[in-house]
Amino acid sequence: MKYYSMYEDENQNIKFEIAGCPRNCAACKFIKPTDGLIFDKVQEQILLNLTEDFPDRNLIVFGEDPLFCGNRNTLTKLFKLLKEKNNTYILVKTRYNWDRIKHLEMFNYVDRVEASNVHTDILH
Repeated sequence: MKYYSMYEDENQNIKFEIAGCPRNCAACKFIKPTDGLIFDKVQEQILLNLTEDFPDRNLIVFGEDPLFCGNRNTLTKLFKLLKEKNNTYILVKTRYNWDRIKHLEMFNYVDRVEASNVHTDILH
């Protein structure tokens, strides 16, 4: 999985901008899906530390589109780790239709989804 940025916003949320799909849609702001930095154990540890040191921070996952099938396994493992270790609040923004993705395992660890057709809190 590749990502473009990971930073703290003005509200002290952690924003994680993930590189998405290879479709190269005209509306997408990212021209090359191969651009970005490789997400590895170092970045994973940075996220763990940020959420552990500041437990009130939310993780906001976004990009064009972060839930592209090539990212899903890595994100599922990451969300599970963040939820189990730090009980991190996780918000995912996606262009996918909720009905097409709601079955994914990762949503066992996500608190809120803003999909193309619905914004919803996930009740566990």
